[in-house]
Amino acid sequence: MNNQARYWTRRILFLIMAVMIGFAVYQTVNQKDDDAPEVGDPAPDFQLTSLDGKPVKLSDYRGRYVLLNFWATWCPPCREEMPALEETYRAYRDRGWVVLGVNIAETKVTVGGFVRQQGVTFPIVLDSDRSVTERYHVEPIPTSYLIGPDGRIRKKVVRPMDTGYARLMVQQMMSQDK
Repeated sequence: MNNQARYWTRRILFLIMAVMIGFAVYQTVNQKDDDAPEVGDPAPDFQLTSLDGKPVKLSDYRGRYVLLNFWATWCPPCREEMPALEETYRAYRDRGWVVLGVNIAETKVTVGGFVRQQGVTFPIVLDSDRSVTERYHVEPIPTSYLIGPDGRIRKKVVRPMDTGYARLMVQQMMSQDK
């Protein structure tokens, strides 16, 4: 093989390898999480510890509507939506609704101080090792799952909720079950 043929052969092989590597990177980046819970799926059960040290399971709320909210005190949008979640909880808790806040990887002292300062009364659990956050593939925060009394995910909200939006979601879910 002469030098020019060798030159073109190497260029073509390099180009083929670059395309293959690019495709592999694209597939990895855009790969769908097959085990991420989706709308219509049963909400994965979990057990975490509440701020008062008691074990809390998601399945404890079977038969009720659950707004499952993943959040952290260092997250400005999470902090901003807390009053809306509290207001929604107070407005609908007597109608079979619960807001369950899942704090991500913060200490009991940090979370407890924030909850007291904000006047939050809905249940808060601590996901200290991020196992539940990872199981639900939560990113970014705040992320909320609306779960029906049957334990199935009805909606996923990946943004902070204001009071109007939270109430709209609650009312839509309740009207679907009438």
